Amino acid sequence: MTSLTDRKSKYSLNTVIASPERAKQSRPLMLGLPRPPINRGPRNDKGFTFVEIMVTLAVLSFGLVVIYQSFLICVNALSYYSTSLEVQQWLDEKTWEINDNISRTKNPLPSSSSGTFTARNKPVSWQWDIQSLSKDANGYQIKLSCFWKEGQRQIDLFRTFYAGALPEPNAK
Repeated sequence: MTSLTDRKSKYSLNTVIASPERAKQSRPLMLGLPRPPINRGPRNDKGFTFVEIMVTLAVLSFGLVVIYQSFLICVNALSYYSTSLEVQQWLDEKTWEINDNISRTKNPLPSSSSGTFTARNKPVSWQWDIQSLSKDANGYQIKLSCFWKEGQRQIDLFRTFYAGALPEPNAK
């Protein structure tokens, strides 16, 4: 059995420093000094360099700009088509109204008229022109136009149709 003094001398500071293998293992315990760097061969850092992060940010920014531009194009197209559908519905209603007025009353409408209405919070101007097809004024050519601004461009929608008064039924 070993004595207490043997154990002390076995683990004393002098013994640890004297043996190189033990000195490498016990360096952090020596007098609180920092551990010297250990050469581990080629660097094997796990992380990204600043240049890699900047390139990634540039690529992602470019991709976001492309996505944002395509989103704005889709929103503008949706706005155009929804306004266009609403104006076409108005044109249909006005066409039937004019045709009904001419066929029932046999009185021609004014040869030209214009006005405005709102479609999708956009002011839409309209105009109609009526021309007589014959001298007896039974048939008419009607051109109904609508136009509005969509961004920088002027949009025009028009309908040309023919209407006429119904002939009088023959009384027998």
